[in-house]
Amino acid sequence: MDDEELFVYGKPNLTHCPFCGKLVEVQGGPEEWKPTFFDPDSGGDPYYVDCNCGLHFSIGCCEIDEFIKAWNHRCELILCDYCAHLGEDVNICLGCNNRSHFKR
Repeated sequence: MDDEELFVYGKPNLTHCPFCGKLVEVQGGPEEWKPTFFDPDSGGDPYYVDCNCGLHFSIGCCEIDEFIKAWNHRCELILCDYCAHLGEDVNICLGCNNRSHFKR
């Protein structure tokens, strides 16, 4: 993904949640950080995504460009012969319930 594609109209250009397909928003980062007794001067929390389906994603990074690239990266989906007939919209192999069908 090119750097100009990381943002659209000044907002992070994020792909949909890989499990439920809903739109997600970036949370955290230096913009939301407020000093606390335990963290008075770090200057920011890592960026993260919390989806309504229960997915929490963070790479522990305070650089928005790196976070967007990590979130938008998707692995190629490999389905077993039984699951291949279910179509292209399958997130995990439903026939054998095996997440090892994902490969990088």
